This record gives sequence, C-alpha cells and structure tokens, in this order.
Amino acid sequence: MLEILNHAASLYHSISHLNHIFTDAHDEMMTDSAFNRATETVEFLRLQLPQELARPRVAIVCGSGLGGLAQTVNEGMREEWAYKDVPNFPLSNGM
Repeated sequence: MLEILNHAASLYHSISHLNHIFTDAHDEMMTDSAFNRATETVEFLRLQLPQELARPRVAIVCGSGLGGLAQTVNEGMREEWAYKDVPNFPLSNGM
C-alpha cells in the first residue's frame, strides 16, 4: 500500500511539474516572444508599404556592406527603412 501511495505522489508531482512547465511556456509565448516580436515587425513594415507591395513574396534585409544589392531591384519595387526605425530590429553596436 505504501508503495502505491509513493507512486501516486510521484505521479502527482510529475503532472504538477509538467503543468507548471506548460503554463510558463504558454505565458512566455503570449508575452514578448520571438513570434510576437516578428509579427509586430511584419505588421509595421506592411503598413509602411504602398498597396502594390503590401503582400511581398520576397524580402531582402541588407545590413552593412550589402546596400548595393538593393540597387539591383527594379525602381518602384523596393522600399527602404533605417534599422533604427523598424521595431525589434537590432541596432549596430559599432563593431
């Protein structure tokens, strides 16, 4: 009987632990998760685009040294923003 109670207590502890893990994971996903930050960034950029570019199939993010790549895209088919103006984009630390 004592062994059954020990197993039951162990099982209860495991279930409680899993519940705690899933609750924490859910709370993290619903707050400032990477998915939420990415969604915020996409929505910001979509609102900045002209109607004909509002649903792009491809986006190119050019950092230092790759600005010339943007010049290869057809005029009128590109938009540019400074990193500092885009929510959740990292800023250079000067290195």
